[in-house]
Amino acid sequence: MDYAVGDKVRILPEPPSEELSQDIWVCWVAEMDFYCGMEATIQSVNSDYNDRTYYHLDIDDGQFAWCSECFTDVTPAVDPELDDAEFFALLTV
Repeated sequence: MDYAVGDKVRILPEPPSEELSQDIWVCWVAEMDFYCGMEATIQSVNSDYNDRTYYHLDIDDGQFAWCSECFTDVTPAVDPELDDAEFFALLTV
């Protein structure tokens, strides 16, 4: 899944298993374990030389590169000008 700047994501609830780590192409290091289960906001979207997308997050001050397989879900960025009906409509998409 592709994410955009401002999207809210939740990092995997625990470090990736050996099986799941085959799908995670960024280098997962022990320091990333601290962020497991936390919600974060995408700060930047980048691509590597193989055109694979990676993300920098607000909670680690952009220290680590994260790929979409590191996340369990996403919540679209919400426009603060939305009224309640428009906000709840976004949640049901």
